[in-house]
Amino acid sequence: MKRHLLLAILALTVTVIACSPPSARDLVADVMAQRNNYEARLTSWIVRDTATPHLYLDVMVINNNEEAALKTLTVVVEQLDGEDNVLHSQRVAIDTAQLTAGIGQGVGVQVLPVIDGVEGVRLYIERSPDEESWPEFPEFNAVRPRI
Repeated sequence: MKRHLLLAILALTVTVIACSPPSARDLVADVMAQRNNYEARLTSWIVRDTATPHLYLDVMVINNNEEAALKTLTVVVEQLDGEDNVLHSQRVAIDTAQLTAGIGQGVGVQVLPVIDGVEGVRLYIERSPDEESWPEFPEFNAVRPRI
Protein backbone atom coordinates (compact mmCIF):
# COMPACT_ATOMS: atom_id res chain seq x y z
CA MET A 1 0.00 0.00 0.00
CA LYS A 2 2.77 2.43 0.94
CA ARG A 3 4.56 1.49 -2.25
CA HIS A 4 1.51 2.33 -4.39
CA LEU A 5 1.06 5.63 -2.55
CA LEU A 6 4.73 6.50 -3.10
CA LEU A 7 4.45 5.69 -6.82
CA ALA A 8 1.29 7.80 -7.13
CA ILE A 9 2.96 10.77 -5.41
CA LEU A 10 6.02 10.41 -7.62
CA ALA A 11 3.88 10.27 -10.79
CA LEU A 12 1.89 13.32 -9.67
CA THR A 13 5.10 15.26 -8.91
CA VAL A 14 6.56 14.50 -12.34
CA THR A 15 3.28 15.55 -14.00
CA VAL A 16 3.11 18.84 -12.08
CA ILE A 17 6.74 19.67 -12.89
CA ALA A 18 6.27 18.83 -16.58
CA CYS A 19 3.13 21.00 -16.79
CA SER A 20 4.49 23.95 -14.81
CA PRO A 21 4.50 27.31 -16.57
CA PRO A 22 7.92 28.70 -17.52
CA SER A 23 9.79 30.57 -14.82
CA ALA A 24 10.28 34.34 -14.95
CA ARG A 25 13.94 33.72 -15.78
CA ASP A 26 12.92 31.52 -18.75
CA LEU A 27 10.46 34.14 -20.02
CA VAL A 28 13.06 36.91 -19.84
CA ALA A 29 15.64 34.69 -21.54
CA ASP A 30 13.13 34.02 -24.34
CA VAL A 31 12.44 37.74 -24.90
CA MET A 32 16.17 38.48 -24.77
CA ALA A 33 16.88 35.74 -27.34
CA GLN A 34 14.18 37.17 -29.62
CA ARG A 35 15.65 40.69 -29.25
CA ASN A 36 19.09 39.38 -30.16
CA ASN A 37 17.70 37.92 -33.40
CA TYR A 38 16.75 41.35 -34.73
CA GLU A 39 18.93 43.67 -36.76
CA ALA A 40 18.44 47.43 -36.92
CA ARG A 41 20.46 49.63 -39.27
CA LEU A 42 20.21 53.36 -39.61
CA THR A 43 19.89 54.15 -43.32
CA SER A 44 19.40 57.93 -43.09
CA TRP A 45 18.43 60.73 -40.75
CA ILE A 46 17.38 64.38 -40.87
CA VAL A 47 16.46 67.12 -38.44
CA ARG A 48 12.88 68.18 -39.07
CA ASP A 49 12.31 71.81 -38.13
CA THR A 50 8.64 71.79 -37.23
CA ALA A 51 6.86 73.40 -34.27
CA THR A 52 8.76 70.81 -32.20
CA PRO A 53 12.09 70.05 -33.92
CA HIS A 54 12.91 66.34 -33.93
CA LEU A 55 15.13 63.79 -35.59
CA TYR A 56 13.55 61.61 -38.22
CA LEU A 57 15.37 58.31 -38.74
CA ASP A 58 14.96 55.79 -41.53
CA VAL A 59 15.79 52.41 -40.00
CA MET A 60 16.00 49.02 -41.71
CA VAL A 61 14.73 46.42 -39.23
CA ILE A 62 15.05 42.68 -39.85
CA ASN A 63 13.40 40.00 -37.72
CA ASN A 64 15.72 36.97 -37.95
CA ASN A 65 13.53 34.85 -35.63
CA GLU A 66 12.09 31.79 -37.33
CA GLU A 67 8.66 32.03 -35.74
CA ALA A 68 8.56 34.48 -32.85
CA ALA A 69 8.07 38.20 -33.23
CA LEU A 70 8.17 41.07 -30.80
CA LYS A 71 5.56 43.84 -30.91
CA THR A 72 8.27 46.40 -30.17
CA LEU A 73 12.03 46.54 -30.32
CA THR A 74 13.90 49.04 -28.19
CA VAL A 75 17.05 50.55 -29.68
CA VAL A 76 19.58 53.09 -28.46
CA VAL A 77 19.85 56.31 -30.45
CA GLU A 78 22.95 58.43 -29.89
CA GLN A 79 23.23 61.97 -31.19
CA LEU A 80 26.86 62.78 -32.05
CA ASP A 81 28.95 65.88 -32.59
CA GLY A 82 31.42 66.28 -35.47
CA GLU A 83 34.06 64.21 -33.66
CA ASP A 84 31.72 61.29 -32.88
CA ASN A 85 31.35 62.31 -29.23
CA VAL A 86 27.95 61.40 -27.78
CA LEU A 87 25.90 64.52 -27.09
CA HIS A 88 22.77 62.64 -26.06
CA SER A 89 21.75 58.99 -25.77
CA GLN A 90 18.27 57.58 -25.32
CA ARG A 91 16.25 54.43 -25.78
CA VAL A 92 13.52 54.49 -28.42
CA ALA A 93 10.87 51.81 -29.01
CA ILE A 94 10.21 50.80 -32.62
CA ASP A 95 6.90 49.19 -33.60
CA THR A 96 7.84 45.79 -35.06
CA ALA A 97 4.47 44.03 -34.81
CA GLN A 98 4.01 43.93 -38.59
CA LEU A 99 7.47 42.58 -39.50
CA THR A 100 7.63 39.21 -41.21
CA ALA A 101 10.36 36.84 -40.08
CA GLY A 102 13.44 37.01 -42.29
CA ILE A 103 12.34 40.06 -44.27
CA GLY A 104 13.69 43.56 -43.71
CA GLN A 105 11.39 46.53 -43.58
CA GLY A 106 12.08 50.25 -43.48
CA VAL A 107 10.64 51.94 -40.43
CA GLY A 108 10.40 55.67 -39.73
CA VAL A 109 11.32 56.72 -36.20
CA GLN A 110 10.92 60.12 -34.57
CA VAL A 111 13.32 61.10 -31.79
CA LEU A 112 12.88 63.99 -29.35
CA PRO A 113 14.67 66.14 -28.35
CA VAL A 114 17.15 67.27 -30.99
CA ILE A 115 20.39 68.36 -29.31
CA ASP A 116 22.10 71.52 -30.59
CA GLY A 117 25.24 70.68 -32.54
CA VAL A 118 24.17 67.19 -33.66
CA GLU A 119 26.16 66.19 -36.73
CA GLY A 120 25.68 62.44 -36.68
CA VAL A 121 23.46 59.69 -35.35
CA ARG A 122 24.26 56.15 -34.25
CA LEU A 123 21.65 53.47 -33.60
CA TYR A 124 22.10 50.00 -32.11
CA ILE A 125 20.34 47.21 -30.24
CA GLU A 126 21.52 46.61 -26.67
CA ARG A 127 22.20 42.88 -26.59
CA SER A 128 22.14 42.38 -22.81
CA PRO A 129 20.46 45.30 -21.05
CA ASP A 130 20.80 45.46 -17.27
CA GLU A 131 17.83 44.24 -15.27
CA GLU A 132 17.41 47.71 -13.73
CA SER A 133 16.70 49.12 -17.21
CA TRP A 134 14.04 46.54 -18.20
CA PRO A 135 11.16 48.91 -17.34
CA GLU A 136 12.34 51.04 -20.31
CA PHE A 137 11.80 48.13 -22.73
CA PRO A 138 8.17 47.65 -23.85
CA GLU A 139 9.06 44.22 -25.26
CA PHE A 140 9.24 42.96 -21.66
CA ASN A 141 5.61 44.05 -20.99
CA ALA A 142 4.27 40.59 -21.84
CA VAL A 143 6.43 38.99 -19.14
CA ARG A 144 6.49 41.90 -16.69
CA PRO A 145 3.92 40.42 -14.27
CA ARG A 146 6.31 37.48 -13.78
CA ILE A 147 9.60 39.42 -13.44
